[in-house]
Amino acid sequence: TNGRSLMKDRALQSGNAGPADGRSRRRLARLGAWGLAFFVVKGLAWLVIPALLAIRVSD
Repeated sequence: TNGRSLMKDRALQSGNAGPADGRSRRRLARLGAWGLAFFVVKGLAWLVIPALLAIRVSD
């Protein structure tokens, strides 16, 4: 057997299905949504703040 299936077999035997079970999957999805929102806001700030500074300097 290859290493991947061996690890999967061990995870199934231990009763730990990993992040695929319902509660963990929801938490992971929520964390991903917050991460996406954070980086969208951060990216917009990186665009807006220099633009505002450039407008202020040019006036």
